[in-house]
Amino acid sequence: MGASSSKKSPVIGSVATPMYCLNVMGSRHLLLGGGGGQAKTGVKNEIQTMLLGYDTNISHASGPAKAAAEPTGPRLRGAGLIDTSSRSTMGMDVISFGLPEDGRYLIAASHDQFCGFYETDGFEVVESDDEPRTLTLIPRRVALFETVLTANAKNDRFQKRVKFANLQGKLILVTSGSDGMIKVWNVEDILQDTDKSTPSKEWDAGHGQIDDLDVSPDGTTIFSLGDKSKSVFVWDTVSGRQLYEVQSPPGYTPRCVRFTNRAQDNNRDNMFFVVAYNPTVLRGKQETKLLRWVCSRRQTALDLVCSTNSISERISKIDVQDGGRWIAIGTMEGSVAVHRTSDLKKMKVNVGTHDNFVTDVKVLPPKTEDFPDLQKTFKMSYIPGPHSEAEVAVVSISVDNTVQLHTLPFDHTPSLVFVLLLSLLFTILCPVFFSFFLKL
Repeated sequence: MGASSSKKSPVIGSVATPMYCLNVMGSRHLLLGGGGGQAKTGVKNEIQTMLLGYDTNISHASGPAKAAAEPTGPRLRGAGLIDTSSRSTMGMDVISFGLPEDGRYLIAASHDQFCGFYETDGFEVVESDDEPRTLTLIPRRVALFETVLTANAKNDRFQKRVKFANLQGKLILVTSGSDGMIKVWNVEDILQDTDKSTPSKEWDAGHGQIDDLDVSPDGTTIFSLGDKSKSVFVWDTVSGRQLYEVQSPPGYTPRCVRFTNRAQDNNRDNMFFVVAYNPTVLRGKQETKLLRWVCSRRQTALDLVCSTNSISERISKIDVQDGGRWIAIGTMEGSVAVHRTSDLKKMKVNVGTHDNFVTDVKVLPPKTEDFPDLQKTFKMSYIPGPHSEAEVAVVSISVDNTVQLHTLPFDHTPSLVFVLLLSLLFTILCPVFFSFFLKL
C-alpha cells in the first residue's frame, strides 16, 4: 500500500479557460485543450502550449561574488496559443513529426464532430520584460475534417477519442465518438487533401457511443469500450475484426483502457493493457479496480495478469507512462493516484488534491529526447526527464482550473535483501572480532 496524503500537491499553473485534455509535447512542453464550446458565455475555446520550468530566486552578493540563482519550484509559462473559434477541444493526441530536436509535432484535436490537425514548425526562444526567455512551440491549423457524420439516438454528434500510431510504415489516425464507429485514417491523405478526407477503414463497434479508445504503438491493435456494454473489445486495425471481448468483474463497469507495454521477449507477441473499472452502483467505500491483461494475436490467448483495488472514488481518467512503467489515475472527486504497472501496486494517493473533477492526467516522460548534442557532450546514455529528482512525476488538470504536479520520491530505505545480507554479515563477523579482541 502506497502513501496516502490529504495534502494538496503544488499548483504549477492556472488557466482562465476550462481545460478537458492534456498531452506532453517533447520533454517539457504541455498541451492543454478546452473551452466553453458554442455557448455564448464569453469563455474562450483554445489550445495552449505551456513550458514546464522553474522559478528562481536571484541573490546578489557583495564584493566580487557573482549572483546566484536557486530554483524554488516548478512553474508553467505560456509557450503558445491557438484560438479554436466556436469549438472547444474535448480530446487530443500528439506525435513527433521528425527528429525530437526539430520541435515539429502534429496534433489531432476533437472539435465537436470534427477533427482538427495542428502543426508546430519548431522551437523559438521568446523573451519579454516580465518573463524570462521561453522556449515556445506555437501550433498552427493545417486541416479540419468531419469524422462523425450521423447523430445518435440522443441527437449527439461528436468525436470523443483520437489516437496516432505507425502501422506498417504509415502514420495513421484512429477516431471514435458518439456514432459508435471506429475509423482509421491515413494521415498523409488528410494533409494532402484536407477538404475531402475519407477513412481508409471503418466499422461499427456495435456497443453504442465509444467512451474510450487506445491503439498499440505499432498500430496493429485497437482497444475500445462503449456505453452500452460492460466489456472492453480488442480489434485488428487492418481488417476491423474483433479479436477479444474482455469481460468485466461482476458489479463493475469499465471506464478507461490503455495499452501498457509489449513482452520483452522479441519472439513473443504478447501485448499488455490495463483497464480501470468503476463500481456500477457506488455503495459506501466500495473501491474502483485496475485489471492488467495480456493478449497474444499469434496464439489467440487472453489472460489476466494481476488486479488490485485502487481508490474509494470514481475514476475519471488514467494515463500510462511511455515505456509502461507507471499508471496515473484521476478521479471525479479530485484525487490523483499512482500505481506501478508491473504488479499494480499503489504507490501514492493525493486525496482531494483538486477541488473538483480531474479532467485529465499525464505521466511525464522519464527521458529528455530533444537535446542529443548535450547527451553527446557529457557522454550520457540518456538525459533524465524534466523532473528527475523524483521516481515519477504526474501532471493533472481539473475543473477547478489549476494544473498540479504530483511526484513520487525515490525510495531510499534499504531493501529487505540488503538488511538480511547485512545481518548475516554481522552474525559471521561478530564472533571473529570478539575472539580477536579477547586475544589482545
